[in-house]
Amino acid sequence: MKYKILSFVLCLTVLFGTYALIKYLPSDIFIPNGTSPDTKEEVASSESGELSRAYVIETAHDTEELLERLAYGENKNFESALSDLVTRLQNSSEYLKNELKDYYGASYFSTVSTAFDEVLKNPFSDSASFGTRVAKILTELENAYPSDAAAALDENHPQTPMYYPKFDTSANGVTSLAMLSIYREQYQKNNSCILLTFGGNLCMGDTLLSSEDENGFKTLSSKSKYPFPLYKLSSVLANDTASFANLETPLTNTIGGAETANLQKGLPEYAKLIKKGGIDVLSIANNAISSYGDGGKSDTVAALSGADIQITNEGSVAYYQTALGPVAYLTYNIIDEIAGSVNLTYADTPKADIAAAKENGAKFVVVHFNWVNTETNAWDPCISQVLTTRAAVENGADLVLGTHPNSIEAIEEYNGVSIIYSPGNLSNRNGEGFSSFLFQQAFSLDDSGKAVHGEIQVFPLSDASDGSALPSLILDTNGANKFASEITNASSTVRYGVGRRSSFLIEDLHLISIQK
Repeated sequence: MKYKILSFVLCLTVLFGTYALIKYLPSDIFIPNGTSPDTKEEVASSESGELSRAYVIETAHDTEELLERLAYGENKNFESALSDLVTRLQNSSEYLKNELKDYYGASYFSTVSTAFDEVLKNPFSDSASFGTRVAKILTELENAYPSDAAAALDENHPQTPMYYPKFDTSANGVTSLAMLSIYREQYQKNNSCILLTFGGNLCMGDTLLSSEDENGFKTLSSKSKYPFPLYKLSSVLANDTASFANLETPLTNTIGGAETANLQKGLPEYAKLIKKGGIDVLSIANNAISSYGDGGKSDTVAALSGADIQITNEGSVAYYQTALGPVAYLTYNIIDEIAGSVNLTYADTPKADIAAAKENGAKFVVVHFNWVNTETNAWDPCISQVLTTRAAVENGADLVLGTHPNSIEAIEEYNGVSIIYSPGNLSNRNGEGFSSFLFQQAFSLDDSGKAVHGEIQVFPLSDASDGSALPSLILDTNGANKFASEITNASSTVRYGVGRRSSFLIEDLHLISIQK
């Protein structure tokens, strides 16, 4: 019995000792979490919210995390998250100045807080001012970062260096992409519009001639923190109303059937990567989707449906619901007709389908053609393409998109409607570089309920020449100017008397240009 009593007394002693240790330890003690090589810079969360070194360091890390999430992930409620962060940055600045006498750090935290607060209180309004303002923010953050790490050391805690939030201040970096996410979200709310985004050919292939690629999406996606391969486009794709693309890779486990060079397939589970990457509607009306037979095509449809991606096939229509009403997406694979120079019935393609979509309540109608270009100069649309797209506009299309070519082709306007002959490859693991872009247009409704075609925003994509199929947005001035030259040359050559020629203005595309 006496041993039981002794054990009980020992337990009480340990409990009271632990309580006293916790109670009287300094509240701002540094607690590494041991999960990072830089453990000295990591701290446990401060549940009390009291100002301390831990509070400041945690705020610094949370600032970096929020910007990365805005740049590469979806965050529809950025206002509350950013507003809370502004308050914490301001508090941290005061603590550094008054308690730690760290004037360098206090000034830096204040600069960061002011920059983010200004973004919240004065929303981005247009691409030109966005580029100028972001360039200013990047320069301010770069110049304000304390150059002397020793200035951040508290003499009372020399073992614990203060941690400052670190920002990618390159024009195409995480900070710029985070600001772009905010801009596109603000634009929709402040203009009472929807934003529809269109990419080109999306290839999610692991195999080439039925041989497993050792560095395929299966491997690449497992190593990526965000959904591969579209996460670097999230600033656009995750902050619009709907994103559309042309899927040119069957998603199937079917074996065999690959008898043509460069024929790829991906795993059915890649459909979830596409959805998480921001794509909402996919066309499978193309020449590649059936390359692994009817079974491969049916597997693809099942995988996309299971990932909550809407599908449009030859002869079908996808209705995407928006706050302003349904968007009808019609798609046609007319490669054989164009290549064979068959005399298409231009006035009837797709006249009846557009009329039916509007009768079914569609407020906006998008028409998509998968085709080839028979012109020697690939930038010049052939006569069949020109007449087909014009017929679609005359019959009520609000936007016309073409896919299949691997590179960009002309953009023109006809009767106030945009025609994109080819935006190039959105993602393609063909081992070759590509030039491509995302096309985004705002749409709204007038008082009578008629569609209003709003501002166009074009986002050039990087040349993924390493074959990784990992496209990135180009926001810097040099890249924007290069793309502007390419698309102007392409679009000024639209022939047969239907091109915009001298009336084509690059300003119509509202390219973002960030010049530090």
